[in-house]
Amino acid sequence: MNWLQPASLPVFTDWSAQAEENVHADGVDTITLDEARNHFTNQTAIFLDARPEDAYSLGHIKGALNLPANDIDARYADVLAVIDPEAVIITYCDGKACRLSADLAKFMKSDGFDRVQVLVDGWSLWNKSGLPVEENEG
Repeated sequence: MNWLQPASLPVFTDWSAQAEENVHADGVDTITLDEARNHFTNQTAIFLDARPEDAYSLGHIKGALNLPANDIDARYADVLAVIDPEAVIITYCDGKACRLSADLAKFMKSDGFDRVQVLVDGWSLWNKSGLPVEENEG
C-alpha cells in the first residue's frame, strides 16, 4: 500500500544521531559539537542563544549573544548591528526537542544570512563537555 501513495514513507531510513539532529533542525543545516568547538576556538563563528533571557542569564556559551526566538522583533536590530553578514552563525537552545534554535536559524536565513547552522541540544552538550561558559553580569 505504501508504494501506491504519492508521498510514500521510506522502507529503510537512517536513524543515526546525525540524521536525528537533521530532523530536529527542521531542514536547517546542523553542526556537530566538535565543529562548533573548532569555530569557537578559532573565533570564526558567532553563537546566538535562542533561549529566553532568563535562561541565557543563568548560563550560556561564552561570548554568545542572546536573541530569543520568541522575542526577535524587539532584539533583532541590536544583534544585527554586531553581526557580519558573511559570518558563520551557530544557533542553539537546550534539549533535543527544543525548536527555538531551528526557528531562529530559519529566520536568519530568510533575512539573507547564508551561513547559519544549528547546534542541536547546544547548551546541554556544550555545558556537559566542560567548554567555556559565562553568566550575565549584574
